[in-house]
Amino acid sequence: MSWWNSLFGKKARDPLLDSELHFHIEELTNANIAAGMPPAEARRQAVLEFGGREQIKEELRDVYRVPIVESAPAHLKSAFRFIRKSPSFSIAVILTLALGSARTVQYFPRSMRSCCALYHSPMATN
Repeated sequence: MSWWNSLFGKKARDPLLDSELHFHIEELTNANIAAGMPPAEARRQAVLEFGGREQIKEELRDVYRVPIVESAPAHLKSAFRFIRKSPSFSIAVILTLALGSARTVQYFPRSMRSCCALYHSPMATN
């Protein structure tokens, strides 16, 4: 499964889930037949033991689901609603974050240069 399909390809995953569920039910059926059950009863017991197909498929979808991708539209919608509701506070928050980020980006190369300069200085070998 590609990365893109794991994010957005629910329809592409369903045949894979069906084939995997079918495989496991067949394995349980074969184990029941080996234990001495008639084939029809073995299949019935395997399906009962394995559980409902749709419930298991939903549990597997929950495992493959990426919550950030699915909740991002709702978060963006509420963020834009908040910005529209109180624009002055939103501008203050955005400017604070922008200035803090700019200061961090401005300071980081200086600290890296001073770190490297100290590492390669003649004083560091003494």
